[in-house]
Amino acid sequence: MLECSTLTGAIVIALAWVYAGVFCNDDLLAKSLVDSGEITGELCWRMPLNKQYRDMVKGEQSDLKNSTGPWGGCSTAAAYLSILWMRA
Repeated sequence: MLECSTLTGAIVIALAWVYAGVFCNDDLLAKSLVDSGEITGELCWRMPLNKQYRDMVKGEQSDLKNSTGPWGGCSTAAAYLSILWMRA
């Protein structure tokens, strides 16, 4: 499944308007997206999507929380979505 979204304005803080952030759990797909961006002029930068970010969105009163505060906003938003997709 491929989902494209702005996630949060935090990606713009991280990468400005120069790059689009790519969160992907598939190395080949991520490379393909970054390479395609080079060809088309839509520059992409692969962002981290690992266990530490998924742990940050685990809830205390619920399974998940959709906000972890001001830190890592785009990475935690991507982690939140990745957990939801794994459950679907």
